[in-house]
Amino acid sequence: RMVLTFKDGVARSGTQVTVLYELGERPLLPFKIVSGRQTLATVGAKTPSEDGERLGRVQLEVPEGAKTIELRVACTSDCPDDALLRVYGMTVAHPEGRIAYDNFGVGGATIIGPHKRSDETLDQYLQWRSPDLWVLWYGANSSPEPSLVIESYHRRYRELVMRMKKASPQSSCLLIGPPDLA
Repeated sequence: RMVLTFKDGVARSGTQVTVLYELGERPLLPFKIVSGRQTLATVGAKTPSEDGERLGRVQLEVPEGAKTIELRVACTSDCPDDALLRVYGMTVAHPEGRIAYDNFGVGGATIIGPHKRSDETLDQYLQWRSPDLWVLWYGANSSPEPSLVIESYHRRYRELVMRMKKASPQSSCLLIGPPDLA
């Protein structure tokens, strides 16, 4: 179960929520999105499309005055044993909003993390969001490691930047390195 509570206490008219989830090799565990007693959306079992789409999205308008949005598994004993639900998060857009901010921060992450993922989820996300600016900040978790090989670190960082620029060529980028630890 995953719950989104609105900061001001209730959703305003026209608020849009998008739930982002993985379409993986295994069947998707069906889920529903509810607000109070009202079911806003139901997503059934899916597998990746033949064109390689790995980022699942369901967008909905939140009822005005809603206090929370909740994501719940939509099956009990009838779910496939190998089904999986990996939710990447939710985006919330207010109709009067001028800035969208998405945070993919993961505590303890290093530049190796994005290279471990072999799918195109990040690329598809950038193409879908089409940001004006993306910020990449790595280095603080890697810099104190005695086994750090600078050449390998630079190569991985450069590969990730090029991958992100290819996925979102219209975007500006801001690269932030590790702080001065001296």
